[in-house]
Amino acid sequence: MTESFDCQYLIVGAGVWGTSIAYHLAELGATDVVVIEQWDVADGSSWAAAGFVGQIRHLPSDVEMVRYSAELYAGLEADYAGSIGWGGEGSLRLSFTPERTAEFTELVSLAQAHGVDARLVSRAEAAELAPTMALDGVESAIWVPTDASVVPERLARALAGLAQQSGVRLLTGVVAQRFRMGSDGVEALETVSGDIRAEHYIVASGMFTPLLIGTAGLGFPILGRQANYVVSNLVPESRLRPMPTVRMPDLQMYARANDSRIAVGATRSAPTYELSEKIPRERRFHINVVSDLGGAVQDAQRLIPALEEFGLSHAMKAWESATPDSRFIAGQTVVPQIWVVAGGQGYGIAAAGGLGRALARSLTGTDPGIDMTPYAPGRFGSQTRALDGAGLEELRQRRTDRYAIASVVAS
Repeated sequence: MTESFDCQYLIVGAGVWGTSIAYHLAELGATDVVVIEQWDVADGSSWAAAGFVGQIRHLPSDVEMVRYSAELYAGLEADYAGSIGWGGEGSLRLSFTPERTAEFTELVSLAQAHGVDARLVSRAEAAELAPTMALDGVESAIWVPTDASVVPERLARALAGLAQQSGVRLLTGVVAQRFRMGSDGVEALETVSGDIRAEHYIVASGMFTPLLIGTAGLGFPILGRQANYVVSNLVPESRLRPMPTVRMPDLQMYARANDSRIAVGATRSAPTYELSEKIPRERRFHINVVSDLGGAVQDAQRLIPALEEFGLSHAMKAWESATPDSRFIAGQTVVPQIWVVAGGQGYGIAAAGGLGRALARSLTGTDPGIDMTPYAPGRFGSQTRALDGAGLEELRQRRTDRYAIASVVAS
């Protein structure tokens, strides 16, 4: 792109969220949609995500979003020309305490109320579903046979490809610089390649979102959270399967099998948060040498014996966008032309299908189909004050356990 142009919908960011919004806008009949990306599709945080698609959530709207995502991704795997890496292996969520089991009972009730096939199972039943694991100490588990995992980069490319087939324009290598404001709001988005004028600007730029919307006078508590996980050496399929995706909230850990390897992630100690301007603007972030993850690897080796037997290959360190209350920010801002979607923090891939559909519907004046109130940009009060150093320090003090046992509201 070497010159300025106009469009109806401009999406800034070609990760899984941006491409999902574009896909669903096209599905709704929108014909003038442009997606710009400074690198290539999924090169921000999407490529490094774990790719879990788990429908067990604490908010009814989250359950609805992920349930739809699971249906969409399964359909894409069946019908799209290239595989998105959809693995329909089901999921187990393990409890090691009576208190967690009580929470699980509420979560299962909520999921079932929203049409999700979920049930509480005993340790013996869980062992039958995951015979490659050693589940000593497990009290109970939630089994969801329709849960799965996906390769996020392939998912984003599939959504982008299908959107392009419907007329969406995807422009890579386009770096957004700032919003140029006038007396009536946004005049244009200035990029290194030219100005873009749109009726609706949808900023889906992950943890870098504050840097762009700040040029329009907007500020939200969006920050980066470091995500770490380790990947095993190759493991024979006979030692790997069957293995559902596994979440262990008491250990603040997850594990999955993919491409003959095991990936284990953890947020065992206080999460590492940082303000957007402090996060390196790097394509595809960073690969580390193998690290301990605060003891989580030892727990994983105890639960998954093959992990210890075949050893670890490498560790990944990446960043994902987060918010203080662990819910997305998604919707129209007080600058009416600008819409924001950020805060994936661990389940952005799972929710991407449903969230993209809800936002596309909202953008076209259609009922989003789910309650978007929990994600409203205005829920933090001011929409013009970004998180500062003092706010970040307060957040670090509070956010030491993102898997604390919580009450579930099944409404």
